[in-house]
Amino acid sequence: MEKKVLMSIMTKYSNKIFNGTKHWEFRKNLPKICDDDNLTIVVYSSKEEKAIVGEFTAGRILKCSFNELMHITGNEKDIKALEWFKNYYKNKKECCAIEVINPKRYKKSINLEKIILGNPNFKAPQNFIYINKNDIIDNLISINKSGE
Repeated sequence: MEKKVLMSIMTKYSNKIFNGTKHWEFRKNLPKICDDDNLTIVVYSSKEEKAIVGEFTAGRILKCSFNELMHITGNEKDIKALEWFKNYYKNKKECCAIEVINPKRYKKSINLEKIILGNPNFKAPQNFIYINKNDIIDNLISINKSGE
């Protein structure tokens, strides 16, 4: 089944996703999905941009020990990264990451003001929110992509 989530990612990291230098999105919590689900991550670029800027397909979805996560994602020998991730995952028994596959930056971003026009109650997610078929976010994305 196709599932979509709107995920807040800081602008400096979303830029790395779309320029092809960030291959994993590290998280403390994951969306609930089944093994046969196809997950699309719609990126809300927080901080500077405050806009929906693109999407990617979730590849491997990891929920494992810290050491296993660092090994699989290729960070086990990067001392600086290890230090950062140890702090990020502090007190977590299981660590999570989503592999970034086929990132596509939209030609035109959907800014926060436009989202709020369609849904005055919209608040950018702290982590992620599910996108339901034909809800305001889904419709804005469809309209935006059809104009590309």
